[in-house]
Amino acid sequence: MVFAIAKGDKTYSQIAEAFGLAESTVVQIASGQIRPDLQARIEATARNFLAEARRLGSRAARHAIGTLVKLANAQDKDISAETRRKAAVDILKYAFFDSSDSTGQVDTRNAYPGLSSEDLELLAKMKDGPGE
Repeated sequence: MVFAIAKGDKTYSQIAEAFGLAESTVVQIASGQIRPDLQARIEATARNFLAEARRLGSRAARHAIGTLVKLANAQDKDISAETRRKAAVDILKYAFFDSSDSTGQVDTRNAYPGLSSEDLELLAKMKDGPGE
């Protein structure tokens, strides 16, 4: 049940049904009103799920940012300067800001999250403007 509560992909009602409990019991366990000894395990498991989701998201972000870099540097006449500019702006957003921080604070822990050395080289070439 710790796993089910921490994962967060099922309602308390669904968890209760799966374990043969009343929904109110699951709510009380999840909130620590009963079985407070499980709270540390629920929180640790939830942190592990979040860390894994971030890791998987980071892998996907590398590909997405690589695609944006290629788009920003495209020499294809069918790709407008405005499209290249927007791609460059998106790259900068992902590279310098922590997307989980709604204040837009610079993420000083990792100034270039998910960027490969090839992506960084392409960004360096863009200093005079995207696609030039």
